[in-house]
Amino acid sequence: MGILTHSVNIYNNVRLDFFGYNLTYLFIYNIIYGNRKEIIMSNLVNCTRISVDCVENDPVDVRAGGPEYLGFDFNVRSEDVSEMKKFIATSLASFEVPVLYIYSNGNLDLSEDRIWTKERIVAEIAKDAEELKREAARTYYRR
Repeated sequence: MGILTHSVNIYNNVRLDFFGYNLTYLFIYNIIYGNRKEIIMSNLVNCTRISVDCVENDPVDVRAGGPEYLGFDFNVRSEDVSEMKKFIATSLASFEVPVLYIYSNGNLDLSEDRIWTKERIVAEIAKDAEELKREAARTYYRR
């Protein structure tokens, strides 16, 4: 199949002969959405990822590319990290979920809807608690 080129007239009869449709599309896209990126970036909140390692994963899953530990990752506001770590530890204990490590894993900028609240954290822990307890009871042969 050959490469098709098209002539497109835009703005003062300027001709684009090099893949005209793609260039025109990108040009129009940048004009329409150029300011949107600035608006989205101005509403970002500085967050810290809190990682919780609950139980060791099945060695077969790890060898296949899975995580070494099963647990949770929560993105919380950077100013609330120490409070949220305590809250997460208390929530895990109330559901009797085993915990190996709780640590901060890095900073990132996120929109408000991607930040974890206490209610969402408790709901997520409650949803996965039984499976994590069942996985902790399993024993794996480790070389």
